[in-house]
Amino acid sequence: VAYKEYDYDRIRGEDRWLGRSVEKYFEGHGTFKGTIDAVDDHKGYNGHRVFHVVYEDGDDEWIGVDDVVEIILPPNDDTAISDPVS
Repeated sequence: VAYKEYDYDRIRGEDRWLGRSVEKYFEGHGTFKGTIDAVDDHKGYNGHRVFHVVYEDGDDEWIGVDDVVEIILPPNDDTAISDPVS
């Protein structure tokens, strides 16, 4: 059973999602882990924020809250892409 974050009201307006890990399957390319590195109210749609995700291969995308809920990993998962400087 995949982990899903269902508390939409908590997602909206919360910056603590910054740094959270995600894992997403891309058809024909496989599964990639990534990190939420930005949140934007102005790019949002339907009253929800959008989240910027950077994946381990360097690709990135802005995704809505419904998509984040599908791919976010549990809060204690330490698989986020590490900053090599830290």
